[in-house]
Amino acid sequence: MFPKEARLAALERLFGATHALGNNIYVRLATNVPAGPPEDVELADLTECGFDGYDQIANPSFDAAEIDGDGRGSILSEELTWTAGASIISETVRSIYVVMDTGGPESLLFWAELSPYVAMETEGQELTRQLLIKDDNLSF
Repeated sequence: MFPKEARLAALERLFGATHALGNNIYVRLATNVPAGPPEDVELADLTECGFDGYDQIANPSFDAAEIDGDGRGSILSEELTWTAGASIISETVRSIYVVMDTGGPESLLFWAELSPYVAMETEGQELTRQLLIKDDNLSF
């Protein structure tokens, strides 16, 4: 087990304001929920959305990492909003995922199933979420 300070530092280095690793982080939406155990999911298992107006969100801001009431390190993102465009063809969003670009192949950091799923089907419709990342979601 890592001490609290190390867990907070890891969250800050990956996602925090200092973003010390200098890598790009992208938050994306997917139309599927990958099959199999969550730890076996790879980036290729996720099908990125393509509805009109959709784009990944690059390098979102996060609040400072802190220890939550359960004693775990956590960090919360800003509100992330995707908006359907004028020529929307209905597409159901089933997952949200985060990738890191280190200059080589992108790496899947984690993904989560949305509940409930969201059908993007109306011009101007918005999907807004915040990411709450806990240190027990990270593998060292």
